[in-house]
Amino acid sequence: NTNFKKNQLDLLNNNKKNEIWIFGGSTSNKGFCDSKDISWVDLLDSNLKKKNFSKNGINSTFSLSILKHELKSKESPETIIWANKVNEILHAKRNYNLNDRTIYNLNSIKKTLKNHSITFYFFDEFLIRVFDKFGINLRYEKKLLKDSDLIISSNEYFKNTKEAILLSDLSGVKNFYIVSLFNKSNLRGNENEFYKYYRDKVEELMKKFNKIKFIDTKKDLNIRNKELDLFCDSMHQNYSGKLVTAKIISNYLNEN
Repeated sequence: NTNFKKNQLDLLNNNKKNEIWIFGGSTSNKGFCDSKDISWVDLLDSNLKKKNFSKNGINSTFSLSILKHELKSKESPETIIWANKVNEILHAKRNYNLNDRTIYNLNSIKKTLKNHSITFYFFDEFLIRVFDKFGINLRYEKKLLKDSDLIISSNEYFKNTKEAILLSDLSGVKNFYIVSLFNKSNLRGNENEFYKYYRDKVEELMKKFNKIKFIDTKKDLNIRNKELDLFCDSMHQNYSGKLVTAKIISNYLNEN
């Protein structure tokens, strides 16, 4: 098993791409506000070729599936940016009620298939979004979340991110950045309830893996930034917001 991993690592290093891969949700994807055709990713100051795998409405589970799929090409990037956070509560929000056995059993089967087949995973996610276009929500979602739900979500985030880090190590990825993008409430010094659970898991990951670097973008906002109009809603940044985000992250990338 050890020799197999070593051979894989040698092979992957020989095919290493001079790229930076970005994973996240809609806050890292193109769209929204006054800059629908551009993301903060496009504004990064980096010599590496940028490849953005961010998708609207996804969390770390979907990002991990994309990462596995891309690494099957036996070509790895130099750097990975892992910007999942906002949608992580979906782990608990879409957790099915054990009392409804029919729904639970059907979705248990579906989850098993999604965990073992990337093709089925993407097909299911595509189908859900097609129905979204027609205003039909196929998901079961909790309306009120408890602390226990936030803990479940943070644990799922930890599990997925840990696996992503281990895969990146095996594939010879040099840098792995966990990024927390600032939201509109951060401009007023506020934070949502999930953040503390998220931050605890990030710190735990940093203790386990020395290569991990954490970029908490809200900590680099200056007084002038906080006075600007950077958002079109509570989460999605306009062009000015994307410029600020790109500059903060670029500074970290270039320093390291």
